[in-house]
Amino acid sequence: MGIGADKARRVVVVGGGLVGLSVARALARAGAGVTVVERGVPGAEASWAAGGILSPQAECDVDGPMLRLCRRGLADMRALERELAAEQGGGHDAGIGWRTAGTLDVATTPAEAATLAARVAWQQAAGLQAAWLAGAAVRARAPVGGDVIGGAWFADEASVEPRRLFEQLRANAQRAGVHFLGGRRVRRVEADAVELDRDLEGALDAGVAGERIEGDAVVVCAGAWTPRVAGVGVADDAVFPVRGVMVEIDGGDVGRSFDAVVYGHGGYAVPRRDGRVLIGSTMERAGFDKTITAGALASVLRRAVTLLPGLAERPVKSHWAGLRPGTADGLPLLGRSTTGVWIASGHFRNGVLLAAASGALLRDAILHDAPLDAAFAPDRFAR
Repeated sequence: MGIGADKARRVVVVGGGLVGLSVARALARAGAGVTVVERGVPGAEASWAAGGILSPQAECDVDGPMLRLCRRGLADMRALERELAAEQGGGHDAGIGWRTAGTLDVATTPAEAATLAARVAWQQAAGLQAAWLAGAAVRARAPVGGDVIGGAWFADEASVEPRRLFEQLRANAQRAGVHFLGGRRVRRVEADAVELDRDLEGALDAGVAGERIEGDAVVVCAGAWTPRVAGVGVADDAVFPVRGVMVEIDGGDVGRSFDAVVYGHGGYAVPRRDGRVLIGSTMERAGFDKTITAGALASVLRRAVTLLPGLAERPVKSHWAGLRPGTADGLPLLGRSTTGVWIASGHFRNGVLLAAASGALLRDAILHDAPLDAAFAPDRFAR
C-alpha cells in the first residue's frame, strides 16, 4: 500500500548518487519528508564516473520493457533539464551541459554494418527515429577513422555532464526540503527504519532518534553495494560491480569539430562544448577494486585513437574508474523487495539516463500505489 502524499510522510533513502538523489527529490517535491543517508561523499561513485550518455536506442536490439523505460528516461531527463535551466535563469544549456546532438554508432566491417542496419530497420518499423548513414555521411558528422564504412544515426539522443547535473540536482533537492546525513554507515534496513552503525563519530543530526532513523518507507539506492545492505532482501549477486575506466582528453579543435556521441571499435567518445572528449570504457569484473591497470588504460586509449585518429596527438587531461551496478539480466531493480524495502538499483550503464524516471516511478509507487513493471521487480533476485 502507498503511504499517501497528503500526509507528508517520512521516507529514508539509502544512497546519495544520482538515482538516490532523484528519488529523494521527487518524493520531497510531492510532500514527503525525506532523509538521504550516504556512507561516503554523495555522488562520488558511479554518478561521478559516468560519461552522461542519454542513448535509449543506440544499444538496444529488441523492443520491450527496457527500451520503453529508457525512452521514458530520456523524456524525463529532458524535462528535468528544462526545470533546472529555468531555475538557474539561463538558456537551454544552463548548468548541466545538455546537448541534444544525437548518437552515431559506426561500423568498420560488413558484419557490424549488417547488425546496425538491422537495428535501424526494426526501430524505424516501430516508429522510432533512426537512420542508416553511408561512410561519407558518417565522416561529415564526426572525424572518424578511414575504416568506417557506415553507421546508425539516432538523432533524438543526448548527453549531459553528470557532475554538473548532480550539483544542481542536489541544490534543488535541498531547496525542496531533502535532509542529508553524510558519512553514515548503515547496519541494516527494515521496511520502516534504517539502523546506523555504532562507531559513528559525533552526534547525529537533530530529529534522528539515537542510531535508528524511522520512516514510513525505506528506499535503497546503493548501486553496486545494494546487496551488501543487510535487510534489503536480494541475493548477494543480484547487483554486482563492473569496473569502467574512463579517460578525458583535451581534444582542442578535434573535440570541437563534432557534437554527437560516437560509438565504435568497442568504445565511445562523448564530446563537450569546450573541446574535451570523454573516452570509455572498460567493463571489468574485478569486485570493488577501482584500480586502473596499464592494460585497461591502454585499451581505452587504443580504441579512442582508432575511432578518432585526430586525438592521437592531443594531451590526456585525466583518467578515473567507476563501479557500475550490473545485474545478471541487464535490467534494473525497481520496486519493493520481499522484506518490504523499496529498491532502485542495478542501472548498470544507464544510471544517468534513468535517474529522473526512477525518481518519478518510485515516487508514484510509494505515495500512490502506482504499479511498476514486473520485469524490474526485485523479487526476481530474492535472497
